[in-house]
Amino acid sequence: MDDYIITANWKELLEDTSIAMKRHLHNAKKDIDEEFGEGYARENPTLVAAYIQSASLDFSTATKSKVLSYGVFNISSSLSDISNAIKDLEFNN
Repeated sequence: MDDYIITANWKELLEDTSIAMKRHLHNAKKDIDEEFGEGYARENPTLVAAYIQSASLDFSTATKSKVLSYGVFNISSSLSDISNAIKDLEFNN
């Protein structure tokens, strides 16, 4: 479960954000123009901004969910271990 560990430093995280925003901008233009016609994204920057915000929020939510589920799993496992240890102590006494 090492994929939950964030090893990037602040500079790398900032650079990753820039790359993600460029990707979102590219996808926004492509998807909006495919849906509404060529040039629609350029003529509707508010729609492009909403698309980018939505994509960013979706990724943020998915990332937080993944990290939190790992934490909840670890807490649950630890509580189970504690419960078993208490049962063993009661059984042995």
